[in-house]
Amino acid sequence: TLKKSIRGKIFVISSLLSISFWLIESLVAFIIFLSFGIKDFEFLQLATTYTTSIIIGVVSFLPMGIGVVEGSLAGFFSYQGIELSLAITLVIFIRIFTRWYGVIVGFILMKIIGGFSINSSTIDD
Repeated sequence: TLKKSIRGKIFVISSLLSISFWLIESLVAFIIFLSFGIKDFEFLQLATTYTTSIIIGVVSFLPMGIGVVEGSLAGFFSYQGIELSLAITLVIFIRIFTRWYGVIVGFILMKIIGGFSINSSTIDD
């Protein structure tokens, strides 16, 4: 499966989708920065900082890197000159509008389509 995934058309499509996803998430973080009146950060600087903290969270093996991503991202922002209390507020908003928004929408849609109900025919099989 791994060999098939890193060859040809599948690799190109999955790479483009991944890049698009990270750019959109970074754009959301950038818009949050602008909404707080922070204009000192360039988009690519924020994108790099954000994706690095997400990768650190993934390496931690915690679900959605909870706690690790927030701590590292707040630390990165603080290191780059943002006051710690503002950095923590920014991190909370960024996480709500990037990760948790998708989780909440997913749960609502699962409830609507009946994804949480147990089908008795699959249990008997």
